[in-house]
Amino acid sequence: MNRREALLNGGAMAVSASLGAIACAAQNAVAQATVAPAAQGAANGSAAAAAFECLKTGEACADHCVRMLVTADTSMAECIVAVRDMLPAAEALGRLASSGSKHLGAAAKLALDACDACQQSCAKHAQVHAACRECADACARTVAECRKIVG
Repeated sequence: MNRREALLNGGAMAVSASLGAIACAAQNAVAQATVAPAAQGAANGSAAAAAFECLKTGEACADHCVRMLVTADTSMAECIVAVRDMLPAAEALGRLASSGSKHLGAAAKLALDACDACQQSCAKHAQVHAACRECADACARTVAECRKIVG
């Protein structure tokens, strides 16, 4: 094994471990979305649903990117960076929208930027990779929901 292979394999293992931790948090977040307060407004509910869908499709996209990177295909490098930025922003949006938090506006601004960047990155691969297409579509819906909140 040469140095390049060792770095790629080590990087892929680190990304996989990180994504596994994020996936556990996302599953917990999705479970929490189903027990949102009854007083939650419709706008918050649709924002939470969009955000949790972003988490779900983002995880699949990230897994796809890692599989590509492990084979030394670096065409997905920009995509994995965008997805990794989007995942925590979408999780924060979903959790804060579910709870009706006073910090929802700030989270929506962050998620808007992160989801927009992820959508643009994934759109470049949408015609070739289903995971990227689904992630781009989910990010576009989340961006639309964030714009409703941010104004």
